[in-house]
Amino acid sequence: MSFCALLIGTETLTAQCGEAILARGHRIEAVVTDAPDLRRWAETHGLQVLPPGPGLADRLPQADWIFSIANLRLLPAAVLARARAGAVNFHDGPLPAHAGLNAPVWALLAGEAEHGVTWHLIEGGVDEGRVLEERRFPIAPGDTALTLNTRCFEAGLESFPAVLDQIETGIRPRPQAEGPRQLHRRDDRPAAFGRIDFTLPAEQVLRLVRALDHGRYWNPLTTAKIAASAGVLNVGSAEPAPGAGAPGTVLSADDAGLVVACGTGAVRLNRLSCQIKGGAIRPSTLTDAVLPLLSADEAALLTAALTEAAPRDPALRRALRALDPLPLEARPAGAAPDWHRLPLSASLPQLALALLRATGAEAGDVALAARALPGYLAHWAPQQGFAEEGRIVEQHRGRAGLDVV
Repeated sequence: MSFCALLIGTETLTAQCGEAILARGHRIEAVVTDAPDLRRWAETHGLQVLPPGPGLADRLPQADWIFSIANLRLLPAAVLARARAGAVNFHDGPLPAHAGLNAPVWALLAGEAEHGVTWHLIEGGVDEGRVLEERRFPIAPGDTALTLNTRCFEAGLESFPAVLDQIETGIRPRPQAEGPRQLHRRDDRPAAFGRIDFTLPAEQVLRLVRALDHGRYWNPLTTAKIAASAGVLNVGSAEPAPGAGAPGTVLSADDAGLVVACGTGAVRLNRLSCQIKGGAIRPSTLTDAVLPLLSADEAALLTAALTEAAPRDPALRRALRALDPLPLEARPAGAAPDWHRLPLSASLPQLALALLRATGAEAGDVALAARALPGYLAHWAPQQGFAEEGRIVEQHRGRAGLDVV
């Protein structure tokens, strides 16, 4: 039976499943996305493209089914109501064991032996709906977040025709399997900012690094890290290595990698980069004989810091992408080193207005000092949206101004 659909998502898998829908003679009334590649795909097929966000339900046409595929946003009831027959979601994990976001990462961190994907109805709470199709497969010894995500997408594409079969002939949903349920939320993060604890067995160290190895793709959680005399370093990849010693002992440091002893066994760490300055770090340039071990107090501090920072992550990323810094001229010869600094004795809007007038700019962004945790948290954060004619600045005009040197 032919049907019309709304397609919501952001990834290549969304487009590939869209191709399957169209190839079977069904219609796609609209594609909801803010991903440029998916937008281009939709436009080549002459499909209506709508951005997600407020008022989406009012902008959506009516359809029979909604397909949420590689979509990280929760769909409100008003959006779901635009589908006459129901809504189907693709989940990159087995249910109910790993519901929510970043399921492959959490499965690797948990040391699971197998993983899978689930096509389920959107009903009840997050990823609680009845199952239409699922696929399970063993986790390979060297799987990383990148490879496991890829395998999930492959399993999703392979199983999607079976989902369409049900949509065409009548759905046959079944309850989720019995077992414990874990819900991974957007702001959940690994412990200790991803810092490696070398007192653990090598197997667990490898598990952490691989779970946070997203290759060249965006890492939504954090990176695996070590502390060294060169600073806090990101670790991109790891593999087992021969050797043993006291935890944290550097057994070798050459172009083949940094080999470090663990509680049992050893690991070879590669793709090192400096967390503060950026740029790759060659293992052979490191001079540490022993890497500092992670104490319980430091682990608790790092865990708490990342837990507190995680909810701000999406807003900070948006601000950094759109950053429009105020231009500051080079410091004149003989001027005091802090000639362009302003005392924090006034309100932020007043300070912003003073900066705008001092630089002659009509609008711009400034940075505010933030709680610093060197190597983990930056010492500044962007503050956006100050304009000479802006509402925030305008409401402070007429009050006591600031002298700018």
